[in-house]
Amino acid sequence: MAASGRSINRALGMTPPVARTLALARIGGPEILSRRLADIDITIAPHTIRKWVVIPAVHVMAVARLAGLHPYDLRPDLAPPKRRAA
Repeated sequence: MAASGRSINRALGMTPPVARTLALARIGGPEILSRRLADIDITIAPHTIRKWVVIPAVHVMAVARLAGLHPYDLRPDLAPPKRRAA
């Protein structure tokens, strides 16, 4: 996550497709993501993950957790931005 406490998305002006690429890189690629999702009973083939332009809404929470990102970083249209610490 961004050191300043702001979301990566807002700090870098990242689009959801770029965030998808970042998440896959942090996880280790589509094959590893597929295996890690299978560990939590979500079955998605690696070739299907490769076709994603953005992370599908139904998988945002799981992928964000696995990638160590906030859901807002992956899909700002679905998740509220992180609150700043007071």
